[in-house]
Amino acid sequence: MKFRLLSDTERKLYQAEVMAQFDYTDVAALGAATTGNLSVVPATTNGAMPAAGTSGTDTVPAGTAIKFKALIVDTAFVSGSAAGLAVTIGDAGSANRLMASSQLQSGQTPVTYVVGITNEFVVTTAQTFNAYFTSTTANLSTFTAGSARAFFSLRDLTQLPTS
Repeated sequence: MKFRLLSDTERKLYQAEVMAQFDYTDVAALGAATTGNLSVVPATTNGAMPAAGTSGTDTVPAGTAIKFKALIVDTAFVSGSAAGLAVTIGDAGSANRLMASSQLQSGQTPVTYVVGITNEFVVTTAQTFNAYFTSTTANLSTFTAGSARAFFSLRDLTQLPTS
């Protein structure tokens, strides 16, 4: 899992400030289960990236507006035994708060691009936003290829002028 702030050029291109990139090693590291999740915003623990297959523990602070901007599937996900791999992006209150379910697996008409159409969500209590994965007929550990990038816009509303 990679998480980074975008350069000025990338910010203009994607109209986003941060990118979370995950691949099949992150999904497979979630183990012998058909569901699992990875922290995508923020993806860090004490400011550093955690080990593969584990989620960050840092949170997005209250007073932040977050908006999902886009998902780009660079390489469709592959498993010799799974019939599908879907992903949503959300939080503990709603697994699809920022992005509805999209298919990632090769052979199941995976999406290539998903553009954000949701309104901004204002964080009222510090929380983490996750990518929630669901595999059909096989464990997440069976994936051997695939990568995707998710882009987000974040605004600190506590820094806006009061008058």
